[in-house]
Amino acid sequence: MPFIPVYEGESEIFDNTLSLTGAAVRFGIVSENPFLAFNPGLEIAGSWYSIDTDQTITAGLNFLAQKRLTDTVALNFRLGAGYTILLGRETEASAAQRIHTNLGVSFLWMAFDPVFIEAGFDYAHYFTNSVSGCLRPWIGVGFRF
Repeated sequence: MPFIPVYEGESEIFDNTLSLTGAAVRFGIVSENPFLAFNPGLEIAGSWYSIDTDQTITAGLNFLAQKRLTDTVALNFRLGAGYTILLGRETEASAAQRIHTNLGVSFLWMAFDPVFIEAGFDYAHYFTNSVSGCLRPWIGVGFRF
């Protein structure tokens, strides 16, 4: 899960350095009601990034809306918020400056039951003194229970 800065305010969270070192884990619950246009759900997410010598950990909660296109293909839309921890710099910024919002879209393909492949991107906006934002493209494998 790369980390691509779009705009950075005074390097409070990250600088304009691209990070290709990152990983994420997500756990979500989505309704499977076939009569709804968009199936609602919730997701908890965590991620880790290494940017030069800085380590960053994020945790968040997302609202999901899943649009089933066929039995094996769906689009997922995410809207949520989270908190960022800058390892080694825990005392530098206030707690309010580490809060972020995010939105994302992804394409899900049920490769074979219960395994699916999902690819998408997220946009995160950090509420620092001078605002910061980044794109996070990703691809992953998941299991449906």
